[in-house]
Amino acid sequence: MKRPKKIQLIILPLVILLLSGSLFSRNLIMNEKSQEIPVLTYHCLTDDPAIAKSDPLYVSSKKFAEDLDYLKKNGYTTIFAKDMDQPLPPKPVVITFDDGYKNNDTYGYPLLKQYGMKATIFIIASAMGSDRKLTWPEARALADSGVIDIQSHTYNLHHRLEDGTASMEQGSKETETAYRSRVNEDINQTNERFDQYMGYRPKAFAYPYGAYNVLNDQILKAADYTVTFTSENKIGKKNDSLYLFPRVEIYEHTSLGYLLMKYTLINLFS
Repeated sequence: MKRPKKIQLIILPLVILLLSGSLFSRNLIMNEKSQEIPVLTYHCLTDDPAIAKSDPLYVSSKKFAEDLDYLKKNGYTTIFAKDMDQPLPPKPVVITFDDGYKNNDTYGYPLLKQYGMKATIFIIASAMGSDRKLTWPEARALADSGVIDIQSHTYNLHHRLEDGTASMEQGSKETETAYRSRVNEDINQTNERFDQYMGYRPKAFAYPYGAYNVLNDQILKAADYTVTFTSENKIGKKNDSLYLFPRVEIYEHTSLGYLLMKYTLINLFS
């Protein structure tokens, strides 16, 4: 019983090596329609390795720089989340940050600029300027830089209801009419803030806690969102719907190279 496991341990690295090499390039494996679009999720950045190791919300600036370096050396081109419906480069990747923390600006922006890359920050519009979050002027400056795009993580639905349901979902005692009204009101408030402070309305949306259902995605489509993201850990493809598109969470201990190859293999044989 032990020999198969040993064989697997030997074969898997060889398969990964071959697939990542010139003989088995991704262009030979994937046709245009099945082109992968990795979407990476970060939250907070810090220059303190101890915080990054103890708090899963944080990734060290050193680790983030290593991830950017890996992407650059391996031929990836970053695109904004809102541009996923546009013609894609050969190896696209979307870097995202959730919640709109100020440290995304402090540590993330300089590194992104250094490596010539882009990222999208999904903000909670009602929380701007509070609890270590970006202010609206800071968000506008980032958007104007062309390095970071600002999109929506709701106006004020990043919490749980009294029954424990994520607030983007329909409450157990909530009628469909009341639920639709509540979500639409949140979208309207988000649009008002973006109109006022950003000069545009968001087109990309990340579900808080990854909580979604058929109704709320219908509501977002009707509100002219062109791409919505879950927190399902896998890599989506070009021919997948851009609604409920998956993202991969990145932690301090994550090996980005191994993770991307793992999901490539899963997609290849699924």
